[in-house]
Amino acid sequence: ADLTLFRVTAQGRCDGSPAQVVWELDDEYDPASRTTSMARTTAFPAAVVARLLASGEISEAGVHPPEALANQPGLVEQLLQEQRDRGVEYVLRQG
Repeated sequence: ADLTLFRVTAQGRCDGSPAQVVWELDDEYDPASRTTSMARTTAFPAAVVARLLASGEISEAGVHPPEALANQPGLVEQLLQEQRDRGVEYVLRQG
């Protein structure tokens, strides 16, 4: 079995006050589908983005870093929801 652990911490200021946002992921091998965690956490988002490109929902040409997803309204939420639908759950903590 395998395991994927992920944590991204961003610190800064929001409206003049200190702020912190933490994204976390704890994903394991899925015995029901016989899918490794690494496949689930890399292939699922890639497949979702490929489908969005093919459907024209992402229409800008060129290479885009993952953080550029936030520039298109609703895209991050859609990507996270489609991963949740497949059992991959990212947790957001704000403080």
